[in-house]
Amino acid sequence: MTARSECMFMQLRDDDQSTRCSGDALPWPAWCPRLRIKTELLLGLAAVFTLAAFTGVLKPWHLSGPPAGRTTWQSNLAVAPTKSQRAAGSGVFLQISDIHLDPWYDGSLSRDCFCNRFGLANISDLSSCRVNSTQNRFGQRGCDTPYALLQSTLAAAAANAPKGGYDWIFVTGDYVRHFIENVPTVSSAAAVREVIQTVGGLIRSHFPETAVHHGVARDVYLLGDTGNNDFPGDYNVTVTDPNYGRNPWFASLVPMLLPQRVADDHGVSQRSIGGNAQDTFSRGGYFAEHLTANLCVLSINTAVYSKRHKSNDPFGQFKWLRSVMKELRAGASAAGAASGQRRAIIVGHIPPVIDHYKFESLWEASYVRSYLEIVSTNSDLIAGQLFAHMHTPMIRLLPSQFGALPVFIAGGVSPVFENNPSFRVWRYSGSQLLDYTDVYGDLREEGPQDAFNFDAHLSALETFNLSSLAAEEWQEKVMLKLETNDEVWRRYIKNFYLTDKGQVFEAAVKSPIFRAKATCSMANIHQLEFHQCLARRGI
Repeated sequence: MTARSECMFMQLRDDDQSTRCSGDALPWPAWCPRLRIKTELLLGLAAVFTLAAFTGVLKPWHLSGPPAGRTTWQSNLAVAPTKSQRAAGSGVFLQISDIHLDPWYDGSLSRDCFCNRFGLANISDLSSCRVNSTQNRFGQRGCDTPYALLQSTLAAAAANAPKGGYDWIFVTGDYVRHFIENVPTVSSAAAVREVIQTVGGLIRSHFPETAVHHGVARDVYLLGDTGNNDFPGDYNVTVTDPNYGRNPWFASLVPMLLPQRVADDHGVSQRSIGGNAQDTFSRGGYFAEHLTANLCVLSINTAVYSKRHKSNDPFGQFKWLRSVMKELRAGASAAGAASGQRRAIIVGHIPPVIDHYKFESLWEASYVRSYLEIVSTNSDLIAGQLFAHMHTPMIRLLPSQFGALPVFIAGGVSPVFENNPSFRVWRYSGSQLLDYTDVYGDLREEGPQDAFNFDAHLSALETFNLSSLAAEEWQEKVMLKLETNDEVWRRYIKNFYLTDKGQVFEAAVKSPIFRAKATCSMANIHQLEFHQCLARRGI
C-alpha cells in the first residue's frame, strides 16, 4: 500500500511519512500531516500568495532581507557596463554547480547518517546519530544542501551581480541529493524530476531576466543520461539510439531545463547551431546555443562516459560534437578574419580527468581519447572547458593543447566533501575568458549559525599571480611550483578547500604523498601516465 504524503512534494511510503516533516528540510513546513490543516485550504492560500508575488503586492520571502555587503571586486562589478552595452564586448556570467538539494535534510541529525533518518533501524541508532550534529540549518560537512543554504547561495549570487545582471548563467549539475535511490519514495523518477523542477524554479525566481543554461549531470540519468546524481539511480543509464528518436527521460526534462527562448538578450541571430537544442537534448542530453556574437555554449552529457557501454559513441554525442566544430570552422572561414571568430565554451558535469579524492579516472579511457582528439584538433575554436562534480575548485591541463585553456572545475554548493559552499563568477571579453572568482562562505563546524554569508572570494589571476588563464601560465606558475614552493602549495590547497584552517586543510598541506598526487593529477589525465609520474617520485 502506498499513499501520497503531504509532508513534501514527493510521494513517500506510508511508513516513512512521519519522519519527513523537518522544518530544516522543507521549504513548505506547513505541508505536514501533524498540523491537521486541509490541503485545499493550503493550496488556496498558496495561490493567493503566488498571485500577490507576481503582481508585486508581496515580495517572495526568500528574496527579502537586507542586501549582502560588497567587497572591492563586487563593487567593481557593480559599475560594469550594462548587459546591452556588453553584448558585443566584455561581460560577466555566473556558474553554479553541485547543488544537491536535499529536501529531507534534518539538522538535528549528524553526518553519521547523512543528516537523514533513512536506513536507521531503531531508536538507539537515531540517538547516536544526534550526538555529533552541529544543529546547523544551513548544512553540515558530509551532508548535502538544505533548502536554507540553497536560498542563501542564490540570494548572494543575485545580490552581488554586476550592474544589469549576469549575461547568462551556467548550471553545471548536480541538482539532486546523493543516494536518491535510498529515499523511500513511491517513484524515484518523480522525486528526481520534482527536485530538478524546484531548483530550476528557485533559480528563475532570483534571476527572472537572465538566460539560464541547464546542463545535465548524473541526477538527470534515469532512462537516459547527463550528469550522475540527477537520476533515480546513481549513474543509472539506458543508452538509446538518437537515430530512432527521443530518449523518454531526457524528453521529459526539456520543459524544465530547456524552455523555449522568448527573446535573445544579445541580439544574436536565432539560427540554431548544432541542430535544435530541444531536439538534441531529447535525443541524448546535449545541446548547443548562442551566447553572444562571439560565443556559443556546447553542453555535453558526461555521465554516460563514466562507464563502458557497447557503443563507442553513446547517444552519438562525439559525432554531434565534431559536426558542431566543423560548422564553427566553416562559419569563421565564410565570415573572414575581420569579423572575428566565434568560439565555443564546452560545458559539462563530470570532467575527463583524474579526480582529487581517489585519484582515479572519471571517464572510461576510450571516451577520454575520443574527447581529446576533438578538442585538440579544434583548440582554436574553444574558449573554455567548464566542468564541476568535484565540489572543490581545481584545474587540469590536457595534453596536446599548448596555448589553449585548461579544464576548469568549479566548486559546489553542497558541502558533502568537506568543502565550503561556493559559486563562480566569470569575466570574458569577446571570445576569451579573462578570469574567474570563486565566492564562498564558511560553514561552521562548531554549532548552528544565524546566517550564512558569502563574504570571501578568490580570483584565479590574483591567487596564483597569473597574467592570463592560458595553460602555459598555469604550468609555469602553479604546476611546476607545487612540489617546491610551499607558499604556492598552501595557496593551492586554500583554493581547493576554500578555507585556510581546520584539520582537513592542515592535513592536506602537510602530506607529501597528497602533494605528489595533486601535482601528478594536474597534468596527467590517463591513469597509466599518472602512476608513472608517481613512480618517478618513489610512490
